[in-house]
Amino acid sequence: MRRSTTFGLALACLAIPLLIVFRPALFQGRQFAFQDAGHYYYPLLQRVQQEWDAGRWPLWAPEASAGTPLLGNPTAAVLYPGKVVFALMPFPWAMRAYLIGHVALAFGAMWALLRGWRVSATGALIGALAYGFGVPVLSQTSNMIFLVGAAWGPLGFLAADGLVRCRRRMALPALGLVLAFEVLGGDPEMAYLTVICAGGYAAGIAVSRSSAGVGPTLRRAFLGLIPIYLGLLGLSWWTARAIHRGASGAAGPTTPWSPPRQAIVAAAWAIGLGLLARRAWRRADPDGGARGLATSAFGLLAASALALAIAGAQALPVAEAGAESFRAAESQGFHDIYPYNVHPLQFLDATWPGVFGTLEGGYRSWLNALPPKPESRLWMPSVYLGGLALVLALSALGMRGGPPWRAWLSVVAIAGALAALGPYGGPLMWARYVPGWAATLGPPEPAFSWQVRTDGHLRDGDGGAYWLLASAFPGFGSFRYPAKLLVVWSLAVAGLAGIGWDRLLAGHDRRARRIAALLLGLGVATLLASWSGAGTLRSWFDALALRLRASDEPLDAARAIADIRSALVHGVAVAAFALGVATLAARRPRLAGAVAVLGLGCDLVMANAHHVITVPQSAFEGTPRALELIREAERADPSPGPFRVQRVGRWWPARWADPDGSPRDFDAITRWEHRSLRTNYNLPLGVESTFYFDTLEPVDYGSLFLPWSLSPPPETLRAHKLRPDQPVWYYPRRAFDLWNTRYFIVPAKLVWESPARGYASFIPKSTFLYPKPGTFDGPDGPALRAKWGETDDFRILRNENAYPRAWVVHRASILPPIRGMGVAERADLTREILYQGDEFWRLPGVPVQDPRTMAWVETDRPAEVDALLSRALPDPAEVVAVDRDEPQRVEMTATLLSPGLVVVADRFDPGWTLAVDGRPAEIHRTNRAMRGVALPAGTHRLVFRYDPRSFRLGKILTAIGLAAFVALAARAARWPARPRDPDLA
Repeated sequence: MRRSTTFGLALACLAIPLLIVFRPALFQGRQFAFQDAGHYYYPLLQRVQQEWDAGRWPLWAPEASAGTPLLGNPTAAVLYPGKVVFALMPFPWAMRAYLIGHVALAFGAMWALLRGWRVSATGALIGALAYGFGVPVLSQTSNMIFLVGAAWGPLGFLAADGLVRCRRRMALPALGLVLAFEVLGGDPEMAYLTVICAGGYAAGIAVSRSSAGVGPTLRRAFLGLIPIYLGLLGLSWWTARAIHRGASGAAGPTTPWSPPRQAIVAAAWAIGLGLLARRAWRRADPDGGARGLATSAFGLLAASALALAIAGAQALPVAEAGAESFRAAESQGFHDIYPYNVHPLQFLDATWPGVFGTLEGGYRSWLNALPPKPESRLWMPSVYLGGLALVLALSALGMRGGPPWRAWLSVVAIAGALAALGPYGGPLMWARYVPGWAATLGPPEPAFSWQVRTDGHLRDGDGGAYWLLASAFPGFGSFRYPAKLLVVWSLAVAGLAGIGWDRLLAGHDRRARRIAALLLGLGVATLLASWSGAGTLRSWFDALALRLRASDEPLDAARAIADIRSALVHGVAVAAFALGVATLAARRPRLAGAVAVLGLGCDLVMANAHHVITVPQSAFEGTPRALELIREAERADPSPGPFRVQRVGRWWPARWADPDGSPRDFDAITRWEHRSLRTNYNLPLGVESTFYFDTLEPVDYGSLFLPWSLSPPPETLRAHKLRPDQPVWYYPRRAFDLWNTRYFIVPAKLVWESPARGYASFIPKSTFLYPKPGTFDGPDGPALRAKWGETDDFRILRNENAYPRAWVVHRASILPPIRGMGVAERADLTREILYQGDEFWRLPGVPVQDPRTMAWVETDRPAEVDALLSRALPDPAEVVAVDRDEPQRVEMTATLLSPGLVVVADRFDPGWTLAVDGRPAEIHRTNRAMRGVALPAGTHRLVFRYDPRSFRLGKILTAIGLAAFVALAARAARWPARPRDPDLA
């Protein structure tokens, strides 16, 4: 087949399903809205583009969490080259083109990978269809940074193969560029996984070429891994005990607060690489195995370094922000790596698509209710890659025979599936469910929690495949959500499917036919059982629905059973189709190839198109109702200067949790979230928010606002008619007052103990603005109130106790700076700042401080700061006016009657600089995360500018990286390397 014909066929196989799946977005004016695509990425990327349009580098977003780095937010992907589409098209169309274009890139990249491995055109099309239109990639239209990583992933594998196996000079700069695009696109995890997979591939290649034989080498490697595994498990146990001591306040031995895990692991890797290099360049390496492995390892390190250099202008600000975030405090119990895992049974969905129901079509998903961890959370709605692709991949799975990449993809598929299981992929969680074992091993963890357990026991996932990745590779623990490994799993399975087709044509058809026949038999038997045991099945689902009725994802039993039967029918039909294609391939390969590609495309479109959720573009447009109400309140009673808004909790209107109602309407969901100003919708509207637990929320700021459950004093319980020992969800009210929060958006119904609806601490010293008092008076009042609670379900409160954006004090508690990520060092100071002795949170014997008259300043030069404070009480004539409030420049005029400290309720960040009356001045860390400026008496002009050093250095690093890439690519193009062995061609 001619190359042009082959390429045209590939384009047609891409275009047809692309037009069908994305028809609503392309031709009906609809926009992507499922999960993060709507409420998170749409306004975030719109805010980034606003900065570009204003002629500024998108460096800082004052609208998020009292100011946060925009370039330092990896999900914003500010400098990713693919974002140029936002400068060329209207924003709504740019969003569509960005997402659809990366699905097309995923298809094309898998095609290029398989064709680069000399897989036939038909095999490459099968692999490309399975990857690009399989759910693990297609569903990432709801989480675009992972779609970017998935799109570039196959090209990363292709470049890694060229570097490790073929020793091509062009492979190193190519791999570096692909990794850089993944980092810039917001998915450094995919880049990291590509390097890890390539490292394993290099080890396998080295072992296969070693004259010592594969068997003894593998045995030695396995024996060497045992002490490493036990050592890492010991580090995890040490960390668990350290977290327990910190949480309980119990005195422990003289061991450090937490083990220096990252330093230990990095040192171990450095020693290992050093020993490998020493052996590789010794003369006693006749087979060249060690030398080849060392060459590949250092080539991968060089490509990684090149990628980080190219991405430096974005990578350094991200690293700076990440170093202060909750993710960097994993060893302190702040960051759990295990939320959102894959239940082992979900892989049945690879055969029977939708057998566990759907998240998108109503309340029909029941997988998260299965033991051993009911009420868990799903990351991906399905793992379906096409029935034929699964049969071909299973037929090609193996370690012996065939090209080396067959064994590579087989290992990656198995390891990726095990890692995606998270806690389910390790022995500890299962052992804890054995009767009597929990007394020794510790109880199982709650199903879904962002917080690391603090009882001193290992986490459920410790000892599993994902834990091994997070423990053995420095920095990998900063990632989360094991289910993201399904993207790597799908890449490997799709690649094996392409290889499996060529093996089928080469005469290895018996295995494929047996697998297809087995799946066909299982499907028919299970379908018959679903009808013969219909009564028992319905009773079980009714009981399950009853247990889930009070959750935020109730179950519609009738629809769930219908989904099961529909999935089984689909699976039976596809298994029969795969059996027929496998039989036909031996007789008429060309016809079988055409039928296979056409059938797989139809299968994927029918099974997976509904996972792409869109809503009318109008759902994102217009002024949110909550903002209109706030603006009306401001016109009636203006605030003295800038103010912030806090939307409390994450909740939905009550009617959406009714399993007897209509299926979820994502148009209504999106409109309500926009209407009630869900966090991030404020970003492009110029509305500044107080706190949102974002991707890289800093510990010093975020820990001020985290709520907790407490038991109020008895008199408070009696006053509010609560039961004895009633738990109350408490938000530290003073934190929001201090940070200039003028308005609260809260749920309609207060539920005292609910994390989503427990806003009791915001009611005192606040005025209810919406609904207006008296709205529900009259005979129709109860009905109107019930309807409002079911559909509108939000209130607006005006905080009458909000502090101004900046104020003056003359006294301070001067403290040494807190360094590191320790909890104990922060806990006492945070409590002292936030404690106000209100009706909910009372600590006997603890004094209440007044932040209006004093501040807490952290400095290495206490005497200098103390000398600038007069210790007088603030005077009403001492005011601070905000003259200019821009993203990267804030100007103020401060009037002081005596020397004092101007406290600015904007987030402290090392990238901000200050000039006072035209001369450089120092910004002091104040009140844990605010900016403080020590000034003499008089009137002064303060000019804050955001000019982060990390960005300045990053631009230099990017220039160096681009120059290195050009030099390496030019050298490779001029002097291409020739393979030394036939199998390197």
